[in-house]
Amino acid sequence: MRAGGLLLLVGLAVLTTLIVLSDHYGMIPTLISLTLNLLVTYIFLSGAKTVLKLIGRNGVIAISKLVALLLAAIVVMMIRIGLESYLKNKDGRFYLTWMN
Repeated sequence: MRAGGLLLLVGLAVLTTLIVLSDHYGMIPTLISLTLNLLVTYIFLSGAKTVLKLIGRNGVIAISKLVALLLAAIVVMMIRIGLESYLKNKDGRFYLTWMN
């Protein structure tokens, strides 16, 4: 793998996600999910030609759209978690009354 390919897998977005998830879920589940994700990524990248032959070009396009939808859902979840933790006071209640 070239050095440029590594930046696609581990960059600032991954580090930010790890920080947010480790704060919310704890370090052990975050590290387990990171390890499983890297394993699945390695398997797919090492067998990319086989996967392309198996599912075809349209299958790759469909899977990429599903992954984009999943990524959008994760982004919304992370924004919601961040806003909730920012807007909560020490009692666990929200600063804004309409959110209670």
